[in-house]
Amino acid sequence: MSGSHEKAAGGEPWERARGVVRVEWVYLLARCGTAYGLLEEETASYVLGLRSDLYRLGDYVEEYVEVSGPVDWEGTEIPVMDVRRLQVLRQRWMR
Repeated sequence: MSGSHEKAAGGEPWERARGVVRVEWVYLLARCGTAYGLLEEETASYVLGLRSDLYRLGDYVEEYVEVSGPVDWEGTEIPVMDVRRLQVLRQRWMR
């Protein structure tokens, strides 16, 4: 994650991260309770599990994105972000 912190209108701390949205039904679901994750390209490892009520994450699989939102660091092997903002930085066809 980028280490930058934001605050939502209600004062809830947000994190911001960049990476490729991936779906891994077995690996991620077992480690963080969601099948979607944010893969850091440089290390080829998952930095976050992703969930969202605002975005259909399946529409962004294999896209390089920046996401932000509150992160739950408790109770899972990989922290999970509730994605409140998502911006495509590089589309699949541009790779």
